[in-house]
Amino acid sequence: MNLKIENLKVKLNELDKEIISDASFELNAGEIILLNGENGSGKSSLLSAIFKHPNYNIESGKIFLNNEKEETDLTNLKTFEIAKQGLYLSLQHVPEIEGVNLLQFLYRSYKNISEDNSLSVLDFNKELISFCDKYDINKDFLKRDLNVGFSGGEKKQAEMLHLFALKPKFVFMDEIDSGVDKEAIKKVFKIINDFNKEHGVAFCIISHREKLEDLIKIDRSYEMKDGKLNLC
Repeated sequence: MNLKIENLKVKLNELDKEIISDASFELNAGEIILLNGENGSGKSSLLSAIFKHPNYNIESGKIFLNNEKEETDLTNLKTFEIAKQGLYLSLQHVPEIEGVNLLQFLYRSYKNISEDNSLSVLDFNKELISFCDKYDINKDFLKRDLNVGFSGGEKKQAEMLHLFALKPKFVFMDEIDSGVDKEAIKKVFKIINDFNKEHGVAFCIISHREKLEDLIKIDRSYEMKDGKLNLC
């Protein structure tokens, strides 16, 4: 299975301005790729456009998902339809939502997105607790309002619970290591490595961290510059 981005041209609607003139890359099952580039070069905008953020418009180009049986055109699908195809976006700055605890949010997402969504909320909770125990994640996160009062490291660890609950095939991470303490970084990248090696989950990571390959093996790197994405 692979995901192919072909010649995307993206406009920022608010300014009616083209910000990406040509972006192409492939992400194959089990791969980890890195997106480089200076701040403001368009890396986050590219991911936002792929997932149909309303501030961005794909002017031209295609997004295809290929598996053994068929090719699916994702270019004009809505965000929830893309999620149902097994894609997931981890935001750099996640929203805080009062009145909805993390367990409720994850279970509703699981029921709406996952193909195999037959677990009861009790069994679902048991699996999440088991995952927390395995990776030393605070189980009390499940009882707290979504990201409310969470530190940077806690938010990123909670994000790993999203991956476990939804089991996406292609994960896009916008600076998953930004504003995160050293211990949380180790936990997060341990989980990413395990998902990649044990389940073949593919990751596209935006990061400014030096020596990122000390934490994770990168298969290919791309650089965003002057509105174009180039293979390094």
